[in-house]
Amino acid sequence: NAEYMGIYGDHLAAFRMSVIKHVVMFRFKEGTPQETLDAFSHDAKEMTGKIDGLTSVACGPTFTTDRAAGWTHVLVCDIALNGRDHNEALQTYAKHAVHQAFIAKYVNVWEAQKLAVDILA
Repeated sequence: NAEYMGIYGDHLAAFRMSVIKHVVMFRFKEGTPQETLDAFSHDAKEMTGKIDGLTSVACGPTFTTDRAAGWTHVLVCDIALNGRDHNEALQTYAKHAVHQAFIAKYVNVWEAQKLAVDILA
């Protein structure tokens, strides 16, 4: 109702416009060519705008290797909720053909173990 929206409208609008910060850390296999590492970062960034809600992608090697616990590369995606709940928005990204093609292209060059975390920002 109008009273409810008057009291909570701004909060609800802000929640619907929230962004998921999707962070994944990778270790690449020993001997992975630099060209492959560069292509990985480039291709990750190229996903921006090709998946519903994916508004930005930052990807590259960490420069703080002394405290990275062996993780060599980080991918940070901003995924807008666009009125969806956070699980639906994240699954839209995860299952999208563009994301799946990216994984298929690089799955053989990173170590099996990855670390992924997601927060609402």
